[in-house]
Amino acid sequence: MSEPETFPEPGNLPKAHTAPVHDWEPTERDGVELTDDEVEEMVRELLSEGVELTDPKHAELLRAYLSLSAETKLRRKRRQRDFYFPDEFIADVAVPFSTAGGNGMPARREYKIHTAFFEGGKWHKVRAFMASNRSGKTECGAFEMSYHLTGDYPAWWTGHQFKRPVNAMAVGLNSSETRGVPQSKLLGDYGVPSAWGTGMVPFETLGKKASMPGVTGAIDFVAVKHVSGGWSRLQFRSAEQGREAFQGVELDAVWIDEEPPSDVFEEAVLRTMTTGGVVLLTFTPLKGISDVAKRFLPEYREQYQVDGNTQSGGQSWEDFEPEFKDKDNEYETEADENEDDGIDFLSLD
Repeated sequence: MSEPETFPEPGNLPKAHTAPVHDWEPTERDGVELTDDEVEEMVRELLSEGVELTDPKHAELLRAYLSLSAETKLRRKRRQRDFYFPDEFIADVAVPFSTAGGNGMPARREYKIHTAFFEGGKWHKVRAFMASNRSGKTECGAFEMSYHLTGDYPAWWTGHQFKRPVNAMAVGLNSSETRGVPQSKLLGDYGVPSAWGTGMVPFETLGKKASMPGVTGAIDFVAVKHVSGGWSRLQFRSAEQGREAFQGVELDAVWIDEEPPSDVFEEAVLRTMTTGGVVLLTFTPLKGISDVAKRFLPEYREQYQVDGNTQSGGQSWEDFEPEFKDKDNEYETEADENEDDGIDFLSLD
């Protein structure tokens, strides 16, 4: 047997997980060579049990793990939303807002505020996630939007659901930020051609796309395959374009990242009235107690009270256009009748 050599330290494993390489036979289970996915599963099981992969008997397994094929790694990137809010802790997945220091994704139950934001969709058509930077608010917006586009909601999902393809819009403050944040979070980094489809929206669901004129790397719209068999449409716009950019279209879902001007926010809400749609805001309130922020703060709700109907820190369509209050709506659901107890304003201070 040859002299042992030192294994390179894996970038996404704890520092203690190093081991010497030995001339072992290929990693097998019951005489059958393991696939990349099975190798990864075995490593995760060992890590979750607190096993440090320093014993020579784990050397071949660790070597196989470190040499996972490029295809496997790319496939994982193209399904990144599958690693968010898992049933149980995932040991070796780095998530931007993970409380595990980048060495894993905690179980969904550890993210009570994030999941409360999703669940709030049962009662409220308009929700805001106001929080500090790197708290996961933007990821929550992209995560929810991706499922509205594809329709294949996870089994644990208790928020708003669409049973049909949707007409959706993602909005940033300006063209550059729209491209750099909402677009990149949903579709993958705009500056890397090979990153297409490595955002929250799975690669295999992406269809025809059109570029935004005058903005390098920016997308105007993209078609997304819906589980029903049809196609959702995702458009990208910026708040700096003004409310005119929203006029003339009916929207099912709007996600606005960072606080928009009040008139843009109101126009986005108006665009969802006839469809039974939802509006999501994810932002850090850098403008202080602005008009948009006030709409979600309990202490200001009397200012936005309509016909004696006050929401619990939230907004409904009636707050914008009272004449819609008694109008028949073919999209109304039983959940719409329970708008007294939703969570719209969430703080991670």
